[in-house]
Amino acid sequence: MMYDLILSNSLTYAQQGASILECTGMRAFVVRAPKNISLTGCTYALKVSGGMGGRASSVLRQKHIPHGRIYTVYPSGKIVEVGG
Repeated sequence: MMYDLILSNSLTYAQQGASILECTGMRAFVVRAPKNISLTGCTYALKVSGGMGGRASSVLRQKHIPHGRIYTVYPSGKIVEVGG
């Protein structure tokens, strides 16, 4: 299953972001970011449905929730940066 990851600066921001996205009807889960995309080694991410990263990022921006780059994770395991 394809999904998007939106990197977060902290666990707190990731949790706040997930809550906000859930209120707007988007399912979001807080997960640890894969090490190969984690800039600091201990990065959290919001996991949303594939193709929803841009929309989710827009909502987070409107609500002033800091976040980082957006990646799509494909079923094969390939990870591609799609925004930020």
